[in-house]
Amino acid sequence: MDFCVWKDLTQYNEIALVGIFRDGLNKRLARKLVELGQLNEISSLDIWYIKAVEFERARRSAEGIFGQRRQFIEEKRII
Repeated sequence: MDFCVWKDLTQYNEIALVGIFRDGLNKRLARKLVELGQLNEISSLDIWYIKAVEFERARRSAEGIFGQRRQFIEEKRII
């Protein structure tokens, strides 16, 4: 079930939903969103969702253009 549909079916408040959403994200993505100053614990669920989607799309686009980051790290070790 899609998170956006699920959230409407629960009785959770906004703070609880943000925590559940954040905990369900890839840990590196969630950390990056916080580290870059984009989000914090009091940011709305909609903002968390929008930023997470934007970052994930940007990551996929970068991988398509430059390849996966892991490949870069392995190539750098060879040099």
